[in-house]
Amino acid sequence: MSSRTKSTLKIISILIVVVVLLGRFGIVVIPALAPYIFWLLIIAFILLFLSTL
Repeated sequence: MSSRTKSTLKIISILIVVVVLLGRFGIVVIPALAPYIFWLLIIAFILLFLSTL
């Protein structure tokens, strides 16, 4: 995996976590994502894990 791909995966995972945190604090409310907060964090973790391989 190239360095650019790894960086892109890290950025995507960080953005997912930021969106989830902003939703939990009530700053950004996206009702369609509310039921999937747990799975979004799992996806972010997997992307971050894949970027370290």
